[in-house]
Amino acid sequence: MADKFKYDFSPAPGLKVAEAPLASPGGWESHWPAVLRKMGGPEGGEASFLKVRAAVNAGLERAAFDDLKESYGVTTETLARVTRIPLRTLSRRDRFKPEESERILRVASVFQSAVECLESDEAARRWLTSPKIALAGLTPLDCCDTEAGAREVEQLLLRLEYGVFS
Repeated sequence: MADKFKYDFSPAPGLKVAEAPLASPGGWESHWPAVLRKMGGPEGGEASFLKVRAAVNAGLERAAFDDLKESYGVTTETLARVTRIPLRTLSRRDRFKPEESERILRVASVFQSAVECLESDEAARRWLTSPKIALAGLTPLDCCDTEAGAREVEQLLLRLEYGVFS
């Protein structure tokens, strides 16, 4: 009876592990470098999961917030609200705490996923700031204020990517 609930994590028949699809439409190899570029990171270069993790744990610099705000085309107030970083804190921070950095990275990652799905920064900006019926009338950007909301936005983007009616 207990065997009935085991999961099989092996790749599909005939699919090598290295060819298995990754979590973002463009794959991790293209996703994270693009996310970091949106936050003022270097062009090109390698941005592995471990490097991104280390950057979050060390704390992102204030410039990352400002560069993301410019990429998004939103106000400081809007991005501060979505990342749950008080404006007063923003005025004092040169480097964010890891938990604040993680929230900034979450928003940047969703934005990059939207760019990958919709194929342009401008289309992603419009989509992220327009209310969606599938999100109970909220904008995708507003949903990014929580991890659960951001994951729901990513699921909606995947449905769009694969043509699933939403």
